[in-house]
Amino acid sequence: MQSSALEPVLAAFDFGGAVLSSTGMGHIHDTFVVAPDAQRWVLQRINLGVMGDPARLMANALLTSACVAAVGGAPLDYRRARDGEPFHVDDHGAAWRSYAYVTGEITARPERADDARAIGYGFGAFDSALAMRDPADWHTVIEGYHDHERRFTDLTAAVSADVADRGSSCSADIDAVHELIEAVRVTEEYAAWHEAPRRIAHHDA
Repeated sequence: MQSSALEPVLAAFDFGGAVLSSTGMGHIHDTFVVAPDAQRWVLQRINLGVMGDPARLMANALLTSACVAAVGGAPLDYRRARDGEPFHVDDHGAAWRSYAYVTGEITARPERADDARAIGYGFGAFDSALAMRDPADWHTVIEGYHDHERRFTDLTAAVSADVADRGSSCSADIDAVHELIEAVRVTEEYAAWHEAPRRIAHHDA
């Protein structure tokens, strides 16, 4: 995407500088880096095909940041658009958000035990921070994302429809998955999972 195409979006967030670069990272949103001054900012186009309600998404994001800040953590610093909203919808219907760039190193996988321990501690501290609020305070952004029964039903429907005409070539794999599903359904853990209280967690972890 050319910097000129982003000028209305930059203006909406009151950025005076140009887009430096695309990060080339991530598989859901399109992410750019902006430097209007000494402070660098992330400018992100939200993938509405995955997260179709930016208002709910950003309400969750701000609530999460508040929880992290309340326990002395370092939450993302979201930048509001000129109209005061934590996101902006451009003339083409695309939704954008921005937050302060976080400096540091990215580790694709832990190389030492200390790395794994630090990562585990980080996610544990994150989940503990979110536990201070009622799960009902958050919005559901992707319906049915953790609904296992719904996913089982979708799988059965997809196998039955076989729109790509490849069911026969992977029938052994399909049978193996169905056997696994049935094995999981009869476990005590699966029954207990349905009775467990709702909690907020970063499941992509």
